Amino acid sequence: MNRLSFSYAPFFETLKEKGLSQNKFMLEHELSNALLDRIRHDKNMTLLTLLDILSYLDESDLSKIVEIIIEEEKKSQ
Repeated sequence: MNRLSFSYAPFFETLKEKGLSQNKFMLEHELSNALLDRIRHDKNMTLLTLLDILSYLDESDLSKIVEIIIEEEKKSQ
């Protein structure tokens, strides 16, 4: 069975594409430092928060801010 995890690396790529710094984005949308910390460390957050971030970025594709990673389990010999 494969294990799933996620990464917010696409969020930082999207910011870069739009010419936004992390701090500027967080300040403009009155988002907390704690939220930025959660994003930096790939921590859980609600789907509503993810949708808010998409809206602030004027995006509609969740893959612009989060990616699902499929980790294949090693088979025992």
